[in-house]
Amino acid sequence: MTAFANITTLLMEILQYPTPVAQYIWRGQGKPVPSDVLSAVVVKPVESLLDRNAIRGAPIDLDSIYVVECYARTTEKDADAAVDDLLGEVYRRIAMSPTLGGVVMDCIVQNIRFDLGLEIDRVGAAVLTLMVRHRADGYRLE
Repeated sequence: MTAFANITTLLMEILQYPTPVAQYIWRGQGKPVPSDVLSAVVVKPVESLLDRNAIRGAPIDLDSIYVVECYARTTEKDADAAVDDLLGEVYRRIAMSPTLGGVVMDCIVQNIRFDLGLEIDRVGAAVLTLMVRHRADGYRLE
């Protein structure tokens, strides 16, 4: 398994345990959110910048970008208010585990973007962009 798949799994685990932050936690799946889903979180890798100054074959340092999409459906409040609690808990869990259990050097939230274009479905969305600094094998990305 590459470091990318491993980090995705670790992010999903901190959002799943000890109690899930949302009704569903998906890997790499995007919109639309099915109508019977009240809350969902999607974790996916986006891109990675490799340190090209490394000696060939030696471990390499990477800055990898991941997104964590938060979706919450409501019938009682505005979409932005619906996703607010979910966003807060997702942010807290990520902030409380900056090394993902000692596997990465650092994991920080770079920005948060809101997508309220789903308002017609009464779904609020917030997307956290994470920068994960980690090291991998120079030949296998493990």
